[in-house]
Amino acid sequence: MAAAADAFRALDEASLVEYIKATPALRAQLGEQLEGLAIKEVGDGNLNFVYIVAGPAGSLVIKQAIPYVRCIGTSWPLTKERAYFESLALKEHGSLCPNHVPQVYHFDRPMSLIAMRYLEPPHIILRKGLIAGIEYPLLAQHMSDYLARTLFFTSLLYHATLEHRHAVAEFCGNAELCRLTEQVVFSDPYMVSQYNRWTSPHLDHDVEAVRHDDILKIEVAELKSMFCERAQALIHGDLHTGSVMVTIDSTQVIDPEFAFYGPMGFDIGAFLGNLILAFFSQDGHADKDNDRTVYKQWILRTIEETWNLFHHNFVSLWNENFDGHGEAYLVDIYNKTELQLLVQKKYMTDLFHDALGFGAAKMIRRIVGVAHVEDFESISDETKRALCERRALDCAKTILKERRNFKPVRQSMAAGRGISQLLRKHLQFQSSERATMTGKLSDDGDGGGGSSRRQQWRRLWMTAATTEETADDSSGSSGSSGRQQRRRWKLRTATSWAEEASEVPSFISLVKHEEAIGSAGIKPLRVFALLGVGFSGALAFASLASADEAEHGLAAPSYPWPHEGILSSYDHASIRRGHQVYQQVCASCHSMSLISFRDLVGVAYTEEETKEMAAEIEVVDGPNDEGEMFTRPGKLSDRFPQPYTNEQAARFANGGAYPPDLSLITKARHNGQNYVFALLTGYRDPPAGVSIREGLHYNPYFPGGAIAMPKMLIDGAVEYEDGTPATEAQMGKDVVTFLSWAAEPEMEERKLMGFKWIFVLSLALLQAAYYRRLKWSVIKSRKLVVDVVN
Repeated sequence: MAAAADAFRALDEASLVEYIKATPALRAQLGEQLEGLAIKEVGDGNLNFVYIVAGPAGSLVIKQAIPYVRCIGTSWPLTKERAYFESLALKEHGSLCPNHVPQVYHFDRPMSLIAMRYLEPPHIILRKGLIAGIEYPLLAQHMSDYLARTLFFTSLLYHATLEHRHAVAEFCGNAELCRLTEQVVFSDPYMVSQYNRWTSPHLDHDVEAVRHDDILKIEVAELKSMFCERAQALIHGDLHTGSVMVTIDSTQVIDPEFAFYGPMGFDIGAFLGNLILAFFSQDGHADKDNDRTVYKQWILRTIEETWNLFHHNFVSLWNENFDGHGEAYLVDIYNKTELQLLVQKKYMTDLFHDALGFGAAKMIRRIVGVAHVEDFESISDETKRALCERRALDCAKTILKERRNFKPVRQSMAAGRGISQLLRKHLQFQSSERATMTGKLSDDGDGGGGSSRRQQWRRLWMTAATTEETADDSSGSSGSSGRQQRRRWKLRTATSWAEEASEVPSFISLVKHEEAIGSAGIKPLRVFALLGVGFSGALAFASLASADEAEHGLAAPSYPWPHEGILSSYDHASIRRGHQVYQQVCASCHSMSLISFRDLVGVAYTEEETKEMAAEIEVVDGPNDEGEMFTRPGKLSDRFPQPYTNEQAARFANGGAYPPDLSLITKARHNGQNYVFALLTGYRDPPAGVSIREGLHYNPYFPGGAIAMPKMLIDGAVEYEDGTPATEAQMGKDVVTFLSWAAEPEMEERKLMGFKWIFVLSLALLQAAYYRRLKWSVIKSRKLVVDVVN
């Protein structure tokens, strides 16, 4: 039923008092004491007006939808009926999860007005708490419970199909807000739109790159189709950190005005995506007293725990209701335990990938679209804000394109940790030279900055002419073809920049000619470069000399490993901590295919602990008696799980690099454990004159100095079970001890056996010496008498 348009009037503080007096439900909620009411408008959102009404005997919140987008104005009209669907969603979700949804006291459809429980202080908007650096220990538990219950109980996993269709039809009327989401999330950021805005000019090139990224557009089109077509469950529709109010022990979800029956992953992704935005904004809020490193680690843990707890809660509800009246998977058809497990695994895998995609799309639109987030907007320094936003944007594009490479089940490392691993890859700032280059190019804009652009062009061109970069530890030699491709890319980039900066035509001709001859050799280009750019050539030769010195990597120091002595054994507490570092930091990229869970028994864990750890993974086994493969929990005899199904998937997820297996890494590298420790802790900014290609990181201990793996050991990255401070050096020492044990698990037995043999052989030597003296003493002491006469 349509609302009566002529009955609507926008309220203010004065007229709201009269409205309350005329509404019995509101008077009752305020205890009929209406004298001295305090009314304050607190709406800081993009759409509505929100009033806090406090009286002597009670309080409440009144929210009124207006017929346009508040943050834009009357030029963008919007239906008031959104208030009706918000009230429906609040009541439905409140009945399913009353602990985390505020109670609705009154709804007036003609006035598009909702009265609900006032979440009194110390409740604050979650986004403001994240900006302030406040930790909420129950946030993941509460949000995972809300998501699991509201999504499961409104889906076909619980509903009969007829009941589900009626519910879907009820919310079809919220089409205008769905259309708004389609526009601002899936369309506007990828084209020129009058409502788009970003931190200009710093992000101008980044925005242009989004608009021209065809792969990104294909992925977004798939998500848009899913958003429009899949009526999976009653979703909140706008579940960002501004739609959650929190205290240390309370979490309340508000503002579901975008609610409709849509894909479950949209709600999950919206919340996780906004946590990721908060993660990247922390550097902009850091100061000399608090660099926010510990807080960023808390956000990472919250992301992990939210998905893991949601996965557990959702599957538990599914198992409890598998034989109920839900018609998605009829029990008469899916009547085997193995089949049910496979169904759940596929369902949760798809849901996880959907959540990642929608979360990434929401991140992108909050950086280059119409409505931004206070996490970034409250950073007053535009340069610092743009750097934080750029890192978040790059991460979002990576997640959107590569989301299918992440796994949603706990395989000793949680799926959430896979995302945390990806965030840690983006945690480090770009090298100082690249940051400087980006800042100059952005500040130059389209028309100016010719001098700085020429300097950047000369530097890039000379680098192309004089350096050969090494990709990563896993790939071995990059090969001449790879070097030629990288050199040509630099030449093309230099050509483009030079044309923009109106460089001397002879330089352009030379660059284009050198690119054309390709494999004719690099030496002629070096000569012409020296002649062409003079002083820049001298600098390039200095860079070349520096690169030559680092070609084989800086020699790693010798460290006093406690297990290197003749009679020394491994530090088993360190092995256990090192395994924890491997699980939480390394295992999402690197395999250990030669190690089984049973190898840990008696070394770092008890048998019961190891069995529990192994049972957390799912192993495809079979065939069974019917010739079918099935999934079972892991057991002690199983090897550590592989992070990727094959080499191609690993390379795709890591930009072409193939992360090496770590089972024998300390034996496979020169100087073994010293090299691995130095590599893990040796990341630093490149020295002056050394250029590192985008996507690589400077580490002097790696051959060539440029490595694809970013710095992964960051203080506080893990929480040790025994309370040991997780410093970078401590984590490096522990994980290298664990990898040394993995490469030589028999070392202690070998040393013990050697000691036994030495002892036995020493006894045998003493016995032989004694026997020798006993046997030969008589003979050696005899005197021969020679009878000369006879």
